[in-house]
Amino acid sequence: MGLALLYQKLQKLWPFSALTFDDLKASDALVRKLLIPENTKQFVFAIRDPESQSVIYILSTQNLSERSASDADHLIRAVGLMKLWLRWGSLL
Repeated sequence: MGLALLYQKLQKLWPFSALTFDDLKASDALVRKLLIPENTKQFVFAIRDPESQSVIYILSTQNLSERSASDADHLIRAVGLMKLWLRWGSLL
């Protein structure tokens, strides 16, 4: 229900107007893997570049606050940790 409502709102915004429901499911699957607080995950959208397979994480915020700064810090640390794990795994 919440995902469908978010989809309807995002669909009206220009960069997200070409998104399909499958894109939102893919984003949800990528965001669920992040080691960040659940309340931060609500504000993160992930897009995978088909050519490079890179993932772009977008953290949305309306007003800059201590909470949004904390959310950004959690996201940056989680992505950095994931990158470290991937490198470590390729060395084994």
